[in-house]
Amino acid sequence: MVRRAALVLAIPFLLACPGLGDEDGGDVPESPTWNEHVQAILADHCAACHTDTPQNGAPDGFRFDAYEGDADDLGAFDMRCDIRNRAVNGAPSFMPPSGALGATERATLERWIEQGGRESAEDPIGTPCS
Repeated sequence: MVRRAALVLAIPFLLACPGLGDEDGGDVPESPTWNEHVQAILADHCAACHTDTPQNGAPDGFRFDAYEGDADDLGAFDMRCDIRNRAVNGAPSFMPPSGALGATERATLERWIEQGGRESAEDPIGTPCS
């Protein structure tokens, strides 16, 4: 009984430790950028469907394989608020449909968006989307 109580009390402290309770176990970059961090996350989890020619029923009009949009499609920077809603917050449902991103990936995207969605480290920290 004492062991069980000790274990129950220890769990919140263990989950607060860096790397524990984080299913992908990575560190969240202090100042994530598209070039160094975000592009790889979106390439691994989003761009197979959300690309120049949408796949698997993805809507048209935006793509996550490009930072900036073009005449036909919005880019990841333009869609950063929607990325936060779907991939980070799961509103109205989580994307990708294969399963939620890992905690570090979600936190990296959230920080990138909070810092204005910078393309490179040379860019100034911008205004987050509302």
